[in-house]
Amino acid sequence: MGYFDKTIFQRLLLLAWSVAFLLCFHSSAIAQTTASESAPKVFFDCQTLCYWDHIRSELSYLDFMRDRQNADVYLLLTSLTTGSDGTQWTLTLNGLDRFEGMTDTLVFFTGADATDGQLQNLQVEKIQMALLPFILKTSLAGRVQVHITKDTAANGTSNTKPDPWDYWVFSLGGELHLNGEESFASLNAKSFLSVNRVTDYDKLGFSVDYNYSRNRFSLEEEDFISKIRQLSVWTIYVHSISDHWSLGGFASIYNSTVANIDFSTSLRPAIEYNVFPYAQATKRQFTFLYNIGPFFNNYADTTIFNVERQWFVRQDMEVDFRQIQEWGTLNIGIEFANYLHDWSLLALTFNPEIGWNIFRGFNLNMGGEISLVRNQLNIRKGSATNEEVLLQLRDIGTNYQYQFYMGISYRFGSLTSNVVNTRF
Repeated sequence: MGYFDKTIFQRLLLLAWSVAFLLCFHSSAIAQTTASESAPKVFFDCQTLCYWDHIRSELSYLDFMRDRQNADVYLLLTSLTTGSDGTQWTLTLNGLDRFEGMTDTLVFFTGADATDGQLQNLQVEKIQMALLPFILKTSLAGRVQVHITKDTAANGTSNTKPDPWDYWVFSLGGELHLNGEESFASLNAKSFLSVNRVTDYDKLGFSVDYNYSRNRFSLEEEDFISKIRQLSVWTIYVHSISDHWSLGGFASIYNSTVANIDFSTSLRPAIEYNVFPYAQATKRQFTFLYNIGPFFNNYADTTIFNVERQWFVRQDMEVDFRQIQEWGTLNIGIEFANYLHDWSLLALTFNPEIGWNIFRGFNLNMGGEISLVRNQLNIRKGSATNEEVLLQLRDIGTNYQYQFYMGISYRFGSLTSNVVNTRF
């Protein structure tokens, strides 16, 4: 190859590299411009009641992503029940990628009588409000219109009205279920009454529940009839000492044909410590609850300990860790209980649960419960009949209980989930 040919070749090679560099730079600039101007890519993590189809339909200008790894906004919705049986909703937002460092939290409330229509419209409204700072950093900012309603309060006075019920909430009701066929008939009746008063500093609850069920089975011209009754009266009081400590107690009355309890009552002072402030309960909590107190049981039949009634003192310790993160949820519960007159009569329960988004599109859900049972004072003396076992008419002595579940799922395909189609 001559000098002229080498020069031409070098110039062509230099030109090719220059064009390639410019094309790459131009593509990168286009990609960056598109990314900065496009709608927020939202991964919506709903840990409560959500009207998903309505949200996607009303907020169609957003890109809802199927996987967190493809999103640039992580949106978490959680809820807690208020003292008036309403709901405190918490929206937590974390910016990812182009919105890295942007975080926000929005809290709103709804009453116990809120309808589905009101809830779904309010969720859309609050999600739009929460996402506004992110939207304003995109090309959608030019389409945003802000309307602020005028304050109707006169002379700066508050719109807040005094509560004529002083935070007291009353609920009562009942249910009746009937079903059957030629060889089977079932009746289930339930009734309840609850009285609650919850403020920032005190929580008082009282409830009464009564359940009755009657089942008839016809086998070879012979009828088997089972009847189950249960009455539960429960009272709780909690006083807020600080952001981490609470003090109170429980009182109860109980009756159950299955549990061999003709009459049972208890009174237990309790104290709880939360490692995290209670204000963070929608996202994480790590609590230690301890209670101790006397019980009195009057049994329907003589127990395996040859007693018909007895007094005893029981102590309970519960440790509960719950956390919701972008990668998933983790719940771990440990419970220990025993009787002070005989420390060998105890129960220990371990209850872990995890929901883990391991990588894009792949999710693992796993959990269970295992219990060591050594504290069944109420077991009837004598052997249970086949009918009592099969129809679960009485508690049966056991040394352990367990349950376990595991599920995996892998989702792939389109990254977005914006389309709503409710046909069929």
